[in-house]
Amino acid sequence: MIPVLLFELHHLGDAVLSVPFVRAIQQENTRELHVICRAGSLEVFRKFLPASQIHPWEPWWELQGMRKLSSVLRLITLLKTLRDLQPSQAYCAWADSRVHGLMRQTGAAQTFGFPVNEQNFYAHERPWRWRRMKLGQFLGHFAPLNQPLQRIDYQQSHLTDWQQLTEAAGLRWNPVTPWFQVPAHLKASAFRNPGRTLWLIHPGGRLATKRWPLDRFQRLLATTFQNRTSILIQPPDSPALVAENPNHLSLTACDLDELLSLVQSADAVFCNDSLVSHLAAALGKPVWTIFGSANPNWFAPYKNAQRVIACDVCSYRPCIDRCVYSSPICLEAVTVEQVAQSLPSNAALG
Repeated sequence: MIPVLLFELHHLGDAVLSVPFVRAIQQENTRELHVICRAGSLEVFRKFLPASQIHPWEPWWELQGMRKLSSVLRLITLLKTLRDLQPSQAYCAWADSRVHGLMRQTGAAQTFGFPVNEQNFYAHERPWRWRRMKLGQFLGHFAPLNQPLQRIDYQQSHLTDWQQLTEAAGLRWNPVTPWFQVPAHLKASAFRNPGRTLWLIHPGGRLATKRWPLDRFQRLLATTFQNRTSILIQPPDSPALVAENPNHLSLTACDLDELLSLVQSADAVFCNDSLVSHLAAALGKPVWTIFGSANPNWFAPYKNAQRVIACDVCSYRPCIDRCVYSSPICLEAVTVEQVAQSLPSNAALG
């Protein structure tokens, strides 16, 4: 087996989007994939790879103080481990010259990725991102990719980047869902009302600029979802929804496995732009997603772009969570009435 490397140093939802690429490498069965990822994404890759082929590392540029120093020291050890593998190829789906430089440092003979330029660099239209893009272009001269790719359309989905990367690797692109094989959650399944749609509602999100106000979720529960059988997932990053209705069951997910099984149990999902939206899409579920600061053209859940709920009122969007206002007007502009009109009727889903 020929060792190859994948660098995916973003967050959990982004790790989920890499799954079709990971599966394509595995199905080919001639290359041994090693993934370099953040510790928070380990659970995703453990579903496909043994622990020996997953290398957690927190990028130093995201850290402060002693954690930054620890990251640099860990990187020295990590690069030695990766060089010892003698990888033939390294891959990255992001336009990030820092990662491209690391790919070159591993000794990989071929480095596949998207060089930093206006077509490939997310949100370059923001002044601070423009400056980062220019710095990335400068750094890219010192460690250029020898297998550079170019996004066909600046507004294409990030999943299409993964398709381009997969095909550049000489592999068959196959995003057919489900991407994960998981059983349904027993307690959630037992709550199902025969003949009725079982909804899963998740009000969380890693960042405040991606979380629609909780009181609006609560108002929807009292109106649009009043007579709909619904599982309410209590998020770890915000206050809990209150289940005041016998049609609503409140549950928590302790880990990714339990969260996946809860999503698997549902017929439809309603959530913020978050990990849950991408898990739902990966399991082939229809998911209605509220978008705030991010560009849905890039990051709408797979095959669910038509179900995105957003209000394009902010000229700074996408802001990469650097909101210039005292509160995120992009989310506040999304009204309960707009969401209610966007969601299907009970009859539409059975």
